[in-house]
Amino acid sequence: MAIILGTFTSVAVAWILVALPRPVPDGGGPLTHGFRPMTSSEGRGTVSCIEVPWRGCTSYRASALGLDKASTARAFGPAPEVVPPIPLRRTLLPWCDGSAPWPVGTSRETRYVVSCGWPLRAIACAVASTAPGTPATRPIYVVIYGWPLPGALARYFPNSTVDNAITLLPTHPLYRGLILDTLLFGAAWFPLLAAPGALRRTLRRRRGHCPACGYDRLGEFATPCPECGCRPRVARVSRP
Repeated sequence: MAIILGTFTSVAVAWILVALPRPVPDGGGPLTHGFRPMTSSEGRGTVSCIEVPWRGCTSYRASALGLDKASTARAFGPAPEVVPPIPLRRTLLPWCDGSAPWPVGTSRETRYVVSCGWPLRAIACAVASTAPGTPATRPIYVVIYGWPLPGALARYFPNSTVDNAITLLPTHPLYRGLILDTLLFGAAWFPLLAAPGALRRTLRRRRGHCPACGYDRLGEFATPCPECGCRPRVARVSRP
């Protein structure tokens, strides 16, 4: 039961954190930005990844842009692959390992991920956005994981809104963080769950009742309980 409550608590804390307002408009945490040109068999382009942490949450935005002459772009910051944690790299940067095709021509593909949880990030949501080269065409959004929220609920989760177009409730488990958070909150729940039973058994014993079933034993605990067969521990008395 403590593990189940710990899991629910981990998810509830993550949702509360993503619903809280950011400390400052730009996110609040130190921004990490990795950018570099790339050349593959499908063409040339640039890839970038931005990480913005704030209280209990981290947002990522990774983009791949097709260019005619990627050699004119200069790399700066760390390599984009090292910006997100390992469980999110395949989702954010599929172009780097060839799991997703490179954007055609001068089109742009962007991936957004919001992860939340405390003390570790436990759940996340992700969206892919494809924007053609013509500015007048609106981007196409595809949910990778997460639960799209209707307008009535979306206003409570502004931190997981992408381009004011789609709002997601984080539901995808980040297993390492979720397991560790569950163990932490489960350990906090365990004393609360065990305390009532321990108190009940102590009071029964003081009244001379069986600590397991409450049968009145008149204070005699040397033999098993005739009602439930419980064998309570008897304090040993050292003989002189």
